[in-house]
Amino acid sequence: MNIQNTDVILMCGSLSVVVDTIYIFKMTTRILIRIYLELLFKILCISVTDNILYSLFHILFNSMIAGATMVMLSLTVVSNLNRLRCIKISADL
Repeated sequence: MNIQNTDVILMCGSLSVVVDTIYIFKMTTRILIRIYLELLFKILCISVTDNILYSLFHILFNSMIAGATMVMLSLTVVSNLNRLRCIKISADL
């Protein structure tokens, strides 16, 4: 068997590890999608909004609001990553 061509390699005799692996994969992909969306939101919310508001209405975007937005988005990224610690693996390794 060629190990390089496999997606999941079982190191124990239990097949319940496959179910746990699929669950962990789904959780990490959801969290990674949220991280990329939050990064996109940071870019759009802070830089583009600042330029649009100033060019159209001559309104300057307060840097305190931008800083608070970045802090809140960073907290949500950290909380999403901490969700991975709460994953309960049912298989005994």
